[in-house]
Amino acid sequence: MALSPCMTGCTIGATTYAWSTPPLTADAGLAQGTLSYGVWAQDNANNLGTTVNYSAIVDSTSPTVSAAVVAMASPATVGWVRRSGSYTVYANATDAGSPASGIATVTANVSSLTPGTTSLSLPACTSSCSVGGVTYGYKSAATTAGSAIADASATVSLAAAD
Repeated sequence: MALSPCMTGCTIGATTYAWSTPPLTADAGLAQGTLSYGVWAQDNANNLGTTVNYSAIVDSTSPTVSAAVVAMASPATVGWVRRSGSYTVYANATDAGSPASGIATVTANVSSLTPGTTSLSLPACTSSCSVGGVTYGYKSAATTAGSAIADASATVSLAAAD
């Protein structure tokens, strides 16, 4: 794969790169684990530079959400939400990749409670992470339920990505 001078998005972390490839899609059948690749330069006179080897880790196992609850803010009640009331979504998620790359995002589709909210962020929980006697690793900000939600059970779906 030929590299081209990098024009945008050239900084990753604290390192700025001068050359890049266009976005690539990994083969669907890549095995999990560490893969090696080499990079070298060639000048206009066809002189090849020394190959420098690098490695990349393949993690093709998606994280999973193992538990989740919705809790009304006041009174703090698991599984209940009031019209126009404040609630919080709690979840546990794990990444079982081998090796695991970690969880980048946990989101909840709460459109059945708050119309239009299909991707509520649940960052890693840092305080008040226990509700209903269970400690959760991810927690949304307090969110306001819609004023016209029905008196019935509602479905909230969650997703995690690495």
